[in-house]
Amino acid sequence: YKSVQKDLTVTAKYVEESEYATVSLDNTSVTLHAGKSVELSAVIEPANHAGTELEWTSDNESIASVSDTGIVTGIGEGTAVITVKVKETGETATCKVKVKVNLDTTLSLLKNSKLSVDNYGYLRGVKAGANTIAEIAKEFENDSVVCKDKNDVELEESALLGTGCKVYLFSGTTIMDELEAIISAELTGDGRINNRDVSLLSRTLLDKEVPEDCQIFAGDVNGDGEVNNRDVSIIARYLVGKETL
Repeated sequence: YKSVQKDLTVTAKYVEESEYATVSLDNTSVTLHAGKSVELSAVIEPANHAGTELEWTSDNESIASVSDTGIVTGIGEGTAVITVKVKETGETATCKVKVKVNLDTTLSLLKNSKLSVDNYGYLRGVKAGANTIAEIAKEFENDSVVCKDKNDVELEESALLGTGCKVYLFSGTTIMDELEAIISAELTGDGRINNRDVSLLSRTLLDKEVPEDCQIFAGDVNGDGEVNNRDVSIIARYLVGKETL
C-alpha cells in the first residue's frame, strides 16, 4: 500500500465457487535431459471451466522452454520453473524442472554410480576385478557407449578396461564425448594389477621409462601427489596380500 497516495474506495465482487477457475498441475517437479520433452497436464476446477484459456511461461528459457499446450523441452543443464496461469482469474500453478546433460552429446554417469570424473577429466573409481566393459557400461546413463584400448581397438564386453583405455560416445562415426580411465596401481593398461605394473613404475623412477600422464596418476597409489618408492612398495605388498588398495 505504499504506492497509495490518496483515499480510494475498493469494491469487492462475490463470485460463486462454481464460476471461479483455478488450476493445478499433474507434476510439481520433473527431471529430464536436454533435448528431451515432457508434457505437463493442467487440471482446471471446477470442471465446467475446463476449456478456459491458459498461459504457459518459463522463468529461464535457456534451461527449459514450454509450449502453449504444456510441452516442456530441456534446453540446457540447470533448473527452471514452469508456470501455468488461468487468464480469466489469474490463478497459477508451478512445476520445477531440472534439466540434465544431453545424453546424445555428453557421457553421463548414473546418480548412484561408483565411478566419478576427477578435476582433470579422467574416469576414476574403476576397480581391478570389477572392470569388464559390460560392468563399466552399466555405470552410464547413455544407452550405448564404446570402449577402446590404448591402441584404439574396440574392446568386447568381456574384456577389461585398463588405465589409458577410453570410453566413447558416438553419433554415427563422430565422437561426441570421451573419457580416459585411470585404475590406481594398474599402469600397463591391461586392466590387471600384477608384477608388470611394479616393474613399469620402478623403471619410471630409474628414468628407464617415459610414462604417459595417465600412468603417472595411476602410479600415485597413496594419493600424496608424488610417484616414488612408497607407491612401488604398496603395489608389491598388495600383490602378496599385505596391503589393500
